[in-house]
Amino acid sequence: PVNQQVDRPMEARESPRLIAPYHGYWPVEARTVEPRFGGDEALRTFVDAAHGKGIRVLLDLINNQVHEEHTYVREHPEWFRQGCVCGITPGCGWSERPLDCLFAPYLPDINWEHPDARQRFIADALYWVEAFDIDGFRVDAVKHVETMAIYNLRAALGQRFEQGGHRIIMLGETAVSANDSFSGLCGIEFPDGYAWIDAYTGTNALDGQFDFPSHHRWSSFITEGGSLRSVEEAMAAAERRYVNNQLNVQFLGSHDTPRVASRVGRAPGVHCRFDDACDSSLPTVERSADVYRRLRILWGLLYTAPSIPLLYYGGEAALPGGNDPDNRRPLRWTDLPAGDLRDGLSDDQGHHLDFMVELGQARSRLVPLRTRERTPLVVDDHNLVFARRGPASWVLVVAQTRAGAVVEIPRRDWMGGTPRLRALVGAAVATSTPQGWSIQAGASGITLLVPEEAP
Repeated sequence: PVNQQVDRPMEARESPRLIAPYHGYWPVEARTVEPRFGGDEALRTFVDAAHGKGIRVLLDLINNQVHEEHTYVREHPEWFRQGCVCGITPGCGWSERPLDCLFAPYLPDINWEHPDARQRFIADALYWVEAFDIDGFRVDAVKHVETMAIYNLRAALGQRFEQGGHRIIMLGETAVSANDSFSGLCGIEFPDGYAWIDAYTGTNALDGQFDFPSHHRWSSFITEGGSLRSVEEAMAAAERRYVNNQLNVQFLGSHDTPRVASRVGRAPGVHCRFDDACDSSLPTVERSADVYRRLRILWGLLYTAPSIPLLYYGGEAALPGGNDPDNRRPLRWTDLPAGDLRDGLSDDQGHHLDFMVELGQARSRLVPLRTRERTPLVVDDHNLVFARRGPASWVLVVAQTRAGAVVEIPRRDWMGGTPRLRALVGAAVATSTPQGWSIQAGASGITLLVPEEAP
């Protein structure tokens, strides 16, 4: 978030340790850009530069809480709720009292049922679009506000900005697991996390949400060296359970989780928040070939799933890191020679960056990777193969945990004959057979294959 923050440290949620408002979620002003970011003019310059390169900008919209020193709290205390603290006060779990629990004792909860509060916070959201020409929002803590807050915000955005087909993009954060449920007033019930996420999405609401259930279900492959079968089950569940749309965001890590490279490597300090409170040092750069193989598989599957992939900065170079705030280590921008993004990276990190560049270019280039069609062809513990279909083309995605292993891929009628295949990403060897193809895994762990004659 870019809002101006409180200018002093506060006690952490679970300890008396003082922490600074480095994260941006303790706002004290509604329409003022944090001066340490350069203020309003710096944000306008940033958005203009991004638009000049064809990059759209979403702001993180704080929709659930403010800091107790916020201007609105002083002027309109009736707009806010005080009460139990999420996940700390007994009987006040994050999914138990989502609408009225406080993130911390000093973070009053916005009462969206108050008409004046509702009108003001929606007007503030419209201000950011109007004043800075932003393209949309990442809406924070969606499950902690009433559903009408989201629907009313979309209605206001539609009336003000979305005439003639324009769309202000909104992607929400509803942090739930697959098994989380909710039963509230007026018969509102969400039997599981998928339904909870769906409730806030649609034409008149959010365009999509961060897919937390899938994120949690992928974790066994990330943290325990689990099977590819579990990843396929998670992908299939998402495709089956989400009803309103498929514009949800798949992610491996974020500002709230330890770095994915360190999680895959099971680094001793991966769950540390502060190095002087841990029994081991904070994670360092990974050096295991198996870790990088699993990272390539994970990123390859993420980029080829029928959803929006999130790349949290540093993931492209396998940046290490423990828990928040160690997962927010700075990139060494000022130390990099012009044009040399690999300076300071290990050889493994440099190769990983090359792979991520190829992967991003493939997703941009291949139309089937931007559709919703996905056909599993081979699923077992060590192999996952699926096809992505477009209007006039298709792509094979082959993930293999064992280098040198061979997997037989059946041909489907819509693939036409048995064409020779070529790899756009990865280095598996594909041999045509009467039934389809025989694929021998290369070192990359994942390969994207297209018919040889494909453009």
